[in-house]
Amino acid sequence: MIYFFAKVDNSNKLLEFAETLGGFYIGFYDEKNKISNEIVEFNSDIDFEIKLNYPDWEYLNLFSEERWREKVRIITYDSHKLSFWEITNKIGRFHEYHTLNTLPEKFKKIKQDDLDNFNLWNFLPVVLKNSINRSLLPSSIDSLSVYQYLNRGTFRPIFRLSKYKDKLIFSNDIENDRFEFTVKNHHKKDIKLIETKYSRILRFYFDAIVKKGKDFKQDLKRIFSNFSLQEKNQILSALFSPAQVETMAMLLIQDIGFTADIGIGKGLDFVDIKGSLRHREEIIIEKNLSKLTKYSLVKLNQLTLNKIISEKTINIQCKAKPHSDLLSDLLYILPDSKKSSMENVIFIDKIISCMGNDTFSKDFPLLADWLELQKYTLGLN
Repeated sequence: MIYFFAKVDNSNKLLEFAETLGGFYIGFYDEKNKISNEIVEFNSDIDFEIKLNYPDWEYLNLFSEERWREKVRIITYDSHKLSFWEITNKIGRFHEYHTLNTLPEKFKKIKQDDLDNFNLWNFLPVVLKNSINRSLLPSSIDSLSVYQYLNRGTFRPIFRLSKYKDKLIFSNDIENDRFEFTVKNHHKKDIKLIETKYSRILRFYFDAIVKKGKDFKQDLKRIFSNFSLQEKNQILSALFSPAQVETMAMLLIQDIGFTADIGIGKGLDFVDIKGSLRHREEIIIEKNLSKLTKYSLVKLNQLTLNKIISEKTINIQCKAKPHSDLLSDLLYILPDSKKSSMENVIFIDKIISCMGNDTFSKDFPLLADWLELQKYTLGLN
């Protein structure tokens, strides 16, 4: 199955009407010139031309063709549910399916400043196939809606997510089973799009949810039973969202005795997580920091060590992409330890490798318990 992420008007304001209307409101029109985007018939996939930096309209036209509909599922998030929809007909003009007079009053109120453009609106016919309460989802899946690539568009393919993670090596079930699709750019040059490894991992979860609903973990346990512990740990590490990595950093500083001062990214420039022990003696801080070196989680250079002790403050920046633009006096959390000789870097895969170590669980109780929770909810235990 191929998955797309959809947003139904700004902030999904019109998503609640999708079941009633049998489809999604889709914009894509020029209000100034009163022209709607051209509906494109793609009789073949061979000559498919696309603007890769903003592909939404072309994808809507191609993947609503009959030959693709059963292979595609559209994902939407609202405040309570993750839902999967199947396309039932070609994208077309809204007025071909509904009249302005028969629209729900609440719908018209939301679009009251845009009703004059009714004949320019577009419509994607869909039917709801499955929904699951978001409280049942692993956080890695639940937090996908915050990815900028997805939420800045209307109809974005999941298979393009997090290409930088393709540098990681996974099991053959992931490496050798990825969706491929050839498109033409505006220079008529063939470009092969290959599903990213991260997206392939996500597909395990989406397929299981579509198939089993709230019992999706049964299917995941069956799939991952053939994976080694190392392969499962690789998946766990790859699935962490930016918000989860920041959570990991916050729990880590709490486990080494610091009080979380700022526990969310964007709170400070250069820093995602800030912890303080300004109310404690320097000797206590030095003792607390020794926990990090005990498990070889980090090699602190002397400059950074002295700064943390003298300022009684620890600052951590969490980076999704490895090994870029690192400052010499900050602590970092990075995805993988291929460059394990780097100073001031805590590698996620090294933290995960300590799971199951009773001593580690005692020294880092909050972090260890959180990691076990993630592994359990992802069906990797």
